[in-house]
Amino acid sequence: MVKRPVSTSLARAFFYIALLSFLTTGIALLTLASGLRDAEAINIAGSMRMRSYRMGYGLQGDRAELTQHRQFYAQTLDSLVFHLLARWYVPHEVHEQYTALLVNWAMMDERLGAGDLEWYQQNIARYVTQIDHFVLALQHYSERKMKIVVATSMIGVVTIYYIVIFFTLRRIRRQVVVPLSKLMAACAAVEKGYFTHARLDTSLPNELWGCWRKPLPA
Repeated sequence: MVKRPVSTSLARAFFYIALLSFLTTGIALLTLASGLRDAEAINIAGSMRMRSYRMGYGLQGDRAELTQHRQFYAQTLDSLVFHLLARWYVPHEVHEQYTALLVNWAMMDERLGAGDLEWYQQNIARYVTQIDHFVLALQHYSERKMKIVVATSMIGVVTIYYIVIFFTLRRIRRQVVVPLSKLMAACAAVEKGYFTHARLDTSLPNELWGCWRKPLPA
């Protein structure tokens, strides 16, 4: 009775190869897709530095223009691309830096509304430093995604080529190629009238097992 047909073993091996390829490719694509807006987030966050300084200069000029700058800055800080950072898989560092910006912006906006130029000038450098920390956290997060893509791809390649394929080829050689070579050699010997060939392996649990279940006459 055939317990493990060679065809079934091969089909199972190729199924695992396809499954691993699908998983590694899927993880890589999902990671890349989640990073499509990383560059936008970094650019927007970086532009907030110049806008912060511009509002400081606005305190000394047209107050109506300053109000527009404040509204535009608030809308920028509340951008959808930043709301996407609220997902569970985003690192805590990014959440922490963004929350710090929101809290400190409320204080900065209050001082801008009060026209407190001296206080704003004393604290703008500290606030811009917080923006830099936020940008740096976004950059680290984006770099981490690229590392995940590379690591996933490498794991997939190693698993497929050095485990699945190696195991499959080794099994084919042990259960198909070598037994067939011995069988062909035995058939050739019998055809020439030599019946002292090496004894064939009748314990293989596949299709070939039935081919020589009974040894050839010696």
